[in-house]
Amino acid sequence: MRYTAKPVAVIRGLSACFTRFGKRISSVLVSAALTAGCSKDPATQVIVILHAEPALLAQAKSVHVKVRDDDGATVLERTKDVVTGESSLAHVPLVPKGDNPSRRFTLTAALVDAAGSEVAHVEARSGYVANELGQIDLWFDDACSKTPDCGEGRTCQGGTCVGACFTASALSATTRSRAMCGECETCGASCVPVSTAIDCGCPGETCKAGSCTVKDSVRHIAAGAEHTCASLDSRDVYCWGNNQFEDGSVGQLGNGDAGPAIVPSPTKVEGADGWRSVSAGVHHTCTENEGFERFCWGNNIKGEIAAPANIEIQRTPRRSSEVVDLDSVVCGANHSCGIRADATDLYCWGNNGNGTVGINQNGGKVYDPKLVGSGYKSVAASGEHTCALRKDRSIQCWGHNDSDEVGALVGTSANAPVDAGCDKSNTGKGCFTDYIGLGLGWFHSCAIREGGKLYCWGGNINGQLGFKPSTNDFNQPEPTLIAKEIVWSDVAGGRSHTCAQDNHGALYCWGLNADNQLGFDSDGIVTTPTKVDFPLASSSSPSGFLELALGEYYSCALRTDHTLWCWGKNHVGQIGIGTGAGTALETPVRRPKRVCFSPRTAPQ
Repeated sequence: MRYTAKPVAVIRGLSACFTRFGKRISSVLVSAALTAGCSKDPATQVIVILHAEPALLAQAKSVHVKVRDDDGATVLERTKDVVTGESSLAHVPLVPKGDNPSRRFTLTAALVDAAGSEVAHVEARSGYVANELGQIDLWFDDACSKTPDCGEGRTCQGGTCVGACFTASALSATTRSRAMCGECETCGASCVPVSTAIDCGCPGETCKAGSCTVKDSVRHIAAGAEHTCASLDSRDVYCWGNNQFEDGSVGQLGNGDAGPAIVPSPTKVEGADGWRSVSAGVHHTCTENEGFERFCWGNNIKGEIAAPANIEIQRTPRRSSEVVDLDSVVCGANHSCGIRADATDLYCWGNNGNGTVGINQNGGKVYDPKLVGSGYKSVAASGEHTCALRKDRSIQCWGHNDSDEVGALVGTSANAPVDAGCDKSNTGKGCFTDYIGLGLGWFHSCAIREGGKLYCWGGNINGQLGFKPSTNDFNQPEPTLIAKEIVWSDVAGGRSHTCAQDNHGALYCWGLNADNQLGFDSDGIVTTPTKVDFPLASSSSPSGFLELALGEYYSCALRTDHTLWCWGKNHVGQIGIGTGAGTALETPVRRPKRVCFSPRTAPQ
């Protein structure tokens, strides 16, 4: 039989009053073909919709569906041919026996190829809410093709086996339902720990008491243009991605003269300590230990790593020799900045072509940290501009301003700090003194105010400010309130996209999505904050993120369980998931994927 989508009005007319194949199947109704002549209208109902991603859909010949009630009895079993070009494979309306909303159901579905082999498998266990019509959207994920069946009470999402408990949501054409349980849980009446020790997460990790033990706990992360670095609780620093400069030489990964041009998996940087921070620019990287010793490597042609001018490329970590101890060093494209430890003095160095160093000069190269000013609490850098949060909680910016990213109409560059949103050329509506956080993109800036209000300004050609760009002017010099209904706690920017965390630990991204750098499917540009789905660590673990780091066309997030997840463009291995079976560097990583610091022993 053929499953077909029906309007909500028809779906609401589905009833539990039919007998099929000689027995009553009042707990399950499938398609309008089973509803002829039925007049009863049950208000309590769940519709399960099955979808498939492109690679699996291309292999599929048919989909097989089975539904069991909470007594374990099979109440429906059907096979339907897959129609070419249709990603929505089946609609399965379900109602409880005897209209009892306390009843539960288990739906399993298998995607089968022309040879009769199962290529993907999903399972959902859920229940009903009295007098409510809910929906569960299950997807056969391409990433799950290597794991067709996770076992009883479990299902595969995003390449990871998780407990198969689901809660029906309101009807939606775009919903992708997420399991309520983590990879170390199974679903009975609710999420429960797996009964046996199983491997989870990354190599060397196993399930314990319903959670995955984290072998390599990540402390800080950094995303450059095309390379990524992370420091671990062990004090080790790892880097991966593009290791090549424009002239073909190598260096920003810190692995010496013999380092390869592309490193697709995390590789330890010998001689670096990133206990306090790690930051990355286009072709340079810096870390800092608890003693405020700074280690930098990579390009120094423009003074990016504050090494002497005769050192153009530093291929291994070099410890800084300055007397000034700097805290939380940050890297822009070709410059760096830091605030003096236990003080408020801000220093910058590197390329000053657009006044980027902030010392009231335009042009030249600065090889030693230069004092920008005093009274600063924190600093952020990206592209060719810098912004800093002052002790009075105002924000100052400087550097490249072709897209109004410094927050004032002061020309194409600001050679010294200007007050964002406060310049006389602005209306002054964005001039605040209660900012608490900063996050910069290459051509735009964002900041969070007391109370969690998010404001962004600068270039908006790809909607990276969080609202639809004007057809007359893509730039916005005035700090503008974004998604006022959401309380924000952290924000970060990439070349043309932005991601931010709300106070409940949910992650949202927006802007350009040509390489899936937003972590979800879209048509290329998303102009409003949209939630990114992450698999749960466990049903009881806290959600949220410790740090966000956005590269040129990719994104990374450090979760509260100290695991690192990345997604987006991966043409030079910047995502860090290696080149194992099914991993092609030229293929963007569509959704967040766990980064492992030990070699994977099996295809992921």
